[in-house]
Amino acid sequence: MNSQREIIILLSYVYTCSILIDTCFYAIYPLIAPPTVKFYPKRNVTVINKLLPLSIWLPFDDQEYYYTAYFIQCFCGLIPTFFTLFSDALTIGLIIYAIGQFKILNELFTNFETYANQMQHQLKCSKEEACFVTLRECILLHKSMLSFIDSFNELMGNVMVLDFLQSSFQLASAMLQVLTVTITPIHFLLGFQLAMCMVMRLLIYYWSANEIIIESSRISVAIYNSRWYEQSEVIKKSLLILIQRCNRPCKLEIGGFGIMSLETFISIMRATYSFITLIYKFK
Repeated sequence: MNSQREIIILLSYVYTCSILIDTCFYAIYPLIAPPTVKFYPKRNVTVINKLLPLSIWLPFDDQEYYYTAYFIQCFCGLIPTFFTLFSDALTIGLIIYAIGQFKILNELFTNFETYANQMQHQLKCSKEEACFVTLRECILLHKSMLSFIDSFNELMGNVMVLDFLQSSFQLASAMLQVLTVTITPIHFLLGFQLAMCMVMRLLIYYWSANEIIIESSRISVAIYNSRWYEQSEVIKKSLLILIQRCNRPCKLEIGGFGIMSLETFISIMRATYSFITLIYKFK
């Protein structure tokens, strides 16, 4: 489990660095690229245009005031870049928080007897009372996480649907551009890197969400592996009810379209491949 967490963290670092490298390239490339020459036959005029990072309208001549236009476009390009990175960091942080809480629950139930002894030492009470208090705290933590997952699905469900749709089409468009459009090696490398960034982003989201399913379903196994048979009848019944509840793992939903898991990620990759194959065949 620790290796999987390390892989997710590594992918997050690689994704962040790749996005920043792409942004820096878009900002630096116009300064080192040769200007384009365009001839207008109706006016019999040849115009030399310097490249700019973005194709946006400005209320002045962007060639006459080139550096002013350049810095304005760089600033406009940084806004969506940092918005994407910060929103991804927030969403992934919420998902990793849920993973961590379920890992804590697994640790508590796996070593239930040890934590009950610690509780008994702190409260100066009987063993049965310490076990009851420990179980109560575990149940409260589990209920709070169920509420957290429900709130996440309620508040972020529509957002995840939009993200799912735009990510799928954006990935397919980026890969299609790399495969079908005649471009320079630099632009090919940049487009391929952008497509890989999108794949990594989806993988981080859906792999992290899949970990929630795994960790929440492991709680029942952790309870069973504890020394539950040595507890009182009241605690045994409570643990049985909790096992039945934990047999239904927690899931992050994509609105009403499905759940976030590695199976969904693979489905997105298959759909993207099918879309690219179809367009490439009839282009």
